[in-house]
Amino acid sequence: MKTLIHILLGTLLFAGSCSDEMPVCTPAVHGPRHVTFTFSCDALPGTRAVADESRVEDINLYLFPANDAPARHVYAASQRTVALELPDGRYTLYAVANLGTDTGPLPEAEVRALRSAWNPDGSDSGTLPMSAMRTFTVRGTTQIAIELVRAVAKVDFSYTVAADFSRSLSVRSVRLCNVPRFAALFGEGRITADGECAATEAFPADDDGYSAVYYLPENLQGENVSIPGQEQKNEANAPEYAAYILIEGEADGLHVVYRIYLGENNTSDFNIARNRVYRIEARILGRNTVDWRVSTTEVSVTPFAERHAPGGIATAQLRVVSTNNDRSTCFLTCEREEGDGDVTLDGEPILFGVPYPFLSGDGERTADITYTQQREGDVRLRLVLTDEKGLHAERVLQTSYVREPLRVSFTQDKFELAALDRARVDFTIEQDDYDGTYTVQVEGTPTLFRNLTDDIGPVTGYTVAGNGTYPLRIRPEAVGENPYRITVTDEKGNSAFFDSFVTGIKTVSCFTCSFSKISGGIEVVAEGTYPVMNDLTITLNPTVTVVLRGGATKTLTCTMNVKIEADRMRGRASATLDLGTGYTDYSVTDYEATFSRTASENGMVEYAVQ
Repeated sequence: MKTLIHILLGTLLFAGSCSDEMPVCTPAVHGPRHVTFTFSCDALPGTRAVADESRVEDINLYLFPANDAPARHVYAASQRTVALELPDGRYTLYAVANLGTDTGPLPEAEVRALRSAWNPDGSDSGTLPMSAMRTFTVRGTTQIAIELVRAVAKVDFSYTVAADFSRSLSVRSVRLCNVPRFAALFGEGRITADGECAATEAFPADDDGYSAVYYLPENLQGENVSIPGQEQKNEANAPEYAAYILIEGEADGLHVVYRIYLGENNTSDFNIARNRVYRIEARILGRNTVDWRVSTTEVSVTPFAERHAPGGIATAQLRVVSTNNDRSTCFLTCEREEGDGDVTLDGEPILFGVPYPFLSGDGERTADITYTQQREGDVRLRLVLTDEKGLHAERVLQTSYVREPLRVSFTQDKFELAALDRARVDFTIEQDDYDGTYTVQVEGTPTLFRNLTDDIGPVTGYTVAGNGTYPLRIRPEAVGENPYRITVTDEKGNSAFFDSFVTGIKTVSCFTCSFSKISGGIEVVAEGTYPVMNDLTITLNPTVTVVLRGGATKTLTCTMNVKIEADRMRGRASATLDLGTGYTDYSVTDYEATFSRTASENGMVEYAVQ
């Protein structure tokens, strides 16, 4: 059983906070969509194998939504398909295969840092650790094919001994040194300390020849570009933790040691990359001389887009890089497993199931692959690369041909609004080969109106004639962010939506009260700096100073209720005073004011008196 290592990245401390702002409601979203994930791993080049190189025993699947919603973790044993119900949106996916254990829920940073313990002598379970990371979008029922990548490389090693030296040489053992103890599942793999690596057991070998297959985790030790030739790719010039094959024996009574350093070439490179095959053919020529060839074939293909309209062209690029295979020709065979369309290679039609020469000898070639299909349906192509020296690499291209989906786009002119402001939204509906009507559903915190000049509404659902551009006006109903969603559905039940928001800004309406004398009393005009949202009553208690003949004064009080109607900012009231006789003048010298409410119902307008 493998041991899983979690690299702890730290403890997150969370602090709470309080706010007196109005709570913001999140609009309802569509129900979960059915999403199916399938997992596979292409075969490695070469025919010899010790482990079951493409076998998937178990899956730890992590999904992290882009909107910071709670993450999902699923553990699936003995299956290559996982079905989930997920809300619409964009996700980052991490998949880890063949750990042999349920890793449980983890933060994204810890998932990215996962490592799998590795036995230098090979997999304990007969399977290889694999991983995959990608982003995807859920928009309705979705099928997602995940191509797993092995976290280890394969070394296909053999040696022979020159005939005139074989009588002198006695080989004792062969082993692979500087094998990482851990396989990095997402980050780059690199040994940096003694405790991170080990050697395989020393296996006895024949004097005439030997062959073996090794698996080792990625170990990127870099290059030494100053090495001019193979003779200098030795212990003195190699990085401390570069992987090498150690052959020990005796020749003419002397102990001999041959170190064959691995890498992308037999001179300057010491990198061992995951999911690669390194074929090393060594020939021992004498006590101090060994000649080896590091043969590598790298195969990569860019995927088709997930969807195409019938008649559309799916495009991909196939890249093959061959090193030290100068006497070999690589052939490409394209097999159609699903679909009924046609394929081209660099613009030339090719037949399914027929091998075509792709690359001769060393070098690299990148070729364009196109596929066209007229009807709806799923497509699956298998690309098989072979050569006469045992290369066998497969890559799969998949896509689906579907009718162009319903599309909704929008523009919005303003995003920060006071209580009575309005933003304008124009949304455009497009769908090819459709001439029916659409139902528009409005959800969210703000109020939306279809009329561009008057607040006739609000509207929550209505029907529009068909493809085209349609306007809406939006009024915020709370301080802070007011999210909303517009969902458009055609007569067949196909839906598309867009999300947006307006931010409500708090406003203060400050009232000034102006008093004047009328016959037998006083009148007041209260005027604010911003219209009130709901009917508002200001209760005033003025103090009236009356001047009597002879210069004496007296004071009177009264109550005045000033009503300000909704959407207005001015009100008037009057009161009769018992002034008595013998006065010469009177005036309001002070007043107190109270409001029937201190703010509008939605909290966006506060009320005060200067």
